[in-house]
Amino acid sequence: MAFLINVLMHFTTKHKLMPTIVTSFYVFLSYFISDDLASLTVQPNAYLNWAIFDLVTITLIFTTLKVAKLPFNTASYYVFGGLSISTLLYLSMHIDVDIYSNRTPWILWDIFGYGGTLVDLMMITVLILNRDILQLGRLFNRGSKPNPIELSAK
Repeated sequence: MAFLINVLMHFTTKHKLMPTIVTSFYVFLSYFISDDLASLTVQPNAYLNWAIFDLVTITLIFTTLKVAKLPFNTASYYVFGGLSISTLLYLSMHIDVDIYSNRTPWILWDIFGYGGTLVDLMMITVLILNRDILQLGRLFNRGSKPNPIELSAK
């Protein structure tokens, strides 16, 4: 849905959202393929496969934005962070369930369930709004102040 909304906004407004369109397209493609493959086949290492899909998605988004010389925007940074967290959660579940054969629920399973859902919700929201909803940009731009000469030139 975020991909379709961004395409519509690209053509109906003056804002050009090509980095967000690229990012939302790859996220859509990744979730569509990984969810369909998981439901059509019985996968012994589903968590590992989902982690690989997330890493491939991060790589495709990064490579496409670099090759096309498109700027990294808020949505791409949030997706990189969200997919990285998601990958860590998938890998931890793979180790717990597939390698250690743990079948007893514990706090990791709750973190995976709630954390994964919150990360997905955050990524979808940022892909639709293209806004820094958690104000993480302030953390990274804390030491840098805008140059007054550059501001007057704008």
